[in-house]
Formats: sequence, C-alpha cells, structure tokens
Amino acid sequence: MRDVRSVGAKLRAVLIPLDRNEENVEASEGQRNVLNQLRDWDLWGPLFICLSLAIILSLRAPTKQTAHVFTTVFVVMWIGSFVVTINAQLLGANMSIFQSLCVLGYCVFPLAVSALTIALLRVTWL
Repeated sequence: MRDVRSVGAKLRAVLIPLDRNEENVEASEGQRNVLNQLRDWDLWGPLFICLSLAIILSLRAPTKQTAHVFTTVFVVMWIGSFVVTINAQLLGANMSIFQSLCVLGYCVFPLAVSALTIALLRVTWL
C-alpha cells in the first residue's frame, strides 16, 4: 500500500506541478515537497505506465503487428528515456539515472490516459 501511495503522489507531482512566481525566487514549502518526492525515485510506476501504454496500443493494432507494436513502444520508451538521461548528465544535470527515468516515465501517463480514452471511444462509438 505504501508503494501505491508513493506512485499516486509522484503522478500528482508530475501532472499538477506547482507554478513558480517570478517575484519569489526561493522555492516554497510545497515546491520543496514535490522536489523531494521526485528525488525519491521508483521504477514501479513508470513500468506500469509503460506496460499500460504498450498494451493499449497493441490491442488496437492489426493482429499480425501486435507483438511488434508492444515491443516498439516498450523499447523506445525505456531506451529513449535512458538517452535523454545520459544527455542531461553530460550537460551537467545533478541527478541519478534512475531519478530521471522515474520522472520521464511518469510524464508518459497523459499519453496512456489519452490512448485509453481513444480506445474506449472507438469501442463505444463503432
């Protein structure tokens, strides 16, 4: 149950980021809490999100291409996140590889929700 709450908190932190006031340069208490949540990385949420997106897209693919679509979505997401992470570290970002993979994985959640919505609309309206 602790992991589920952690995944929910990270999804909330990624989907509803706190706005930054240009007048106030220092981070507020809420912003510090969000940053601390995102620094405490996990890979369960991004794995679940990636699997969800891959399954949803492969279900809507032609029958002969389902395995190819699933594999492509899964591999492109993880390798792409890894490449972006390495690029950020080479540019001087102070973060771990797993922390970046975690944040990038949670940022794919809106794509999974929209893919699910489109799949459900196609099923109900056709």
